[in-house]
This record gives sequence, structure tokens and C-alpha cells, in this order.
Amino acid sequence: MSKKFTDLAALTTPATNDILPIDDVSASTTKKITIADLMTLATSKSVDANGWTVYQQSSWTEYRKQVAYGTYTKAAGEVWTIVSAAAFPVGMSTLGTNHISYTAVQGSGNGFSLGFNAEMVSASTNINLTAINNGAASYSFAGYIDILIVTP
Repeated sequence: MSKKFTDLAALTTPATNDILPIDDVSASTTKKITIADLMTLATSKSVDANGWTVYQQSSWTEYRKQVAYGTYTKAAGEVWTIVSAAAFPVGMSTLGTNHISYTAVQGSGNGFSLGFNAEMVSASTNINLTAINNGAASYSFAGYIDILIVTP
């Protein structure tokens, strides 16, 4: 008589050579896989000495960092440096061919229009971001920026 998975006893400390069933959808069959083999596909996560959270994927690496910026009161059209000389992740000396993106999150202020610019080229050795108040009046800004770098 077969049992449902929900009827089985729980195993809270599996060994690396324990076996799990897995549905191979490309072959339309059920196969087995060890915990050790499954874990080779898992993402490892660590934090480097420069404060970057490092996610090691099977074929690329993601580096994530949140940089808070203080409160700025800027006039309409005013440009200022919001992140200056932020260190790259450990082991990365230049931006090179890596992809960088960022998302700004406004913590306070209202009625604003804020633009950001990454001033980096492949030879850049650190991260510099500038901001511009695109609004029609002077506003105060505070918040943080999430920075993501992906390496092939």
C-alpha cells in the first residue's frame, strides 16, 4: 500500500547521502537525487569584508549592498554626489564587463522628482552615484540605494 508524503515521518537532520524523489519533467519520469547532489545547485550566501552580500550561483555571482544616504535639502535642478567611492566587492578591482544596477528608495520627502546617475566605466575602481532634484522646488531627500553587481 502506498503512502502520501504527508503521511511519512519527518527527517529533520538529513545526511548528504540521503535520497529524495525528483520529477524529471523533461523525461516524464520520477528519479532520485541525493541531498549532496541537490545542494550543488543551491546558492551559497556570504558577506565580504566590504559589506557586500555575495550570492554564488552555479554560473554567475551576485553582489548586493544597501547604501543609506543622509538627508539632503537641494534646490530644483541641483546635482550632488550621493554615493562616493563605495568599494567594490572583495576581489573585484574594476567594474570590467560586470553588470551594475541600482534602485533608489526614498525614505522621506514629498512632491519630489529625483534622478540618479552612475558615473562608472569598465576601468572604474569604485562606485560613484550622483543625484539631481528634477522637481520644480527645493526638497529634502533621505533614503537608501540598493546596488546590484552581477558577474558572469
